Amino acid sequence: MKTIGFLGKDIDESYVFNKKYLRVFSNINCIGLFPGSDYSKCDGFIIQGGKNIEDWFYDVIEYAIKDNKPILGICLGCQVLGTYRNGFLKKIDNHMDINHLIYINKSSFLYDLYGDNVLVNSKHEEAIDELSSDFDVIATSEDGIIEAIRYKDLNNFIVGIQWHPEELDYMDDIFDKFVSEL
Repeated sequence: MKTIGFLGKDIDESYVFNKKYLRVFSNINCIGLFPGSDYSKCDGFIIQGGKNIEDWFYDVIEYAIKDNKPILGICLGCQVLGTYRNGFLKKIDNHMDINHLIYINKSSFLYDLYGDNVLVNSKHEEAIDELSSDFDVIATSEDGIIEAIRYKDLNNFIVGIQWHPEELDYMDDIFDKFVSEL
């Protein structure tokens, strides 16, 4: 059985994975990671939503790149990937608790799944301002906010999405794609 390691903190600052993921990963071993975890036990990683970026998240990215392990960054996880090495975030005030369309790059796997655009949920007060040079933008919102990114080396499936697909039944295809990369 494949194992996915989840990175992130719950509201109470405990290291945990969001139980909503169990709906889409019923045949996958899901474990919560914390600083000092043995990453070699994982076939892939999800950097889930949360409040704060921690330095050890970047260690997991380095490990995943070196060992060609897939990463799916969700909300804060997208921001972690987007700031890897040399990216920066900015404060925004119009993306908290709303739904909006994103516009998808035609060369992206997201385009193959959803077409030109798709409605997503939004729960973030920060967004990528300057994207890490290791990534390409694959989707944006109408107001120009970066909504999805992909690692430039397409041999490594490392993708960040700024919304919460675990809360949208019609987004399971993203998780299926991630699992196919394990």
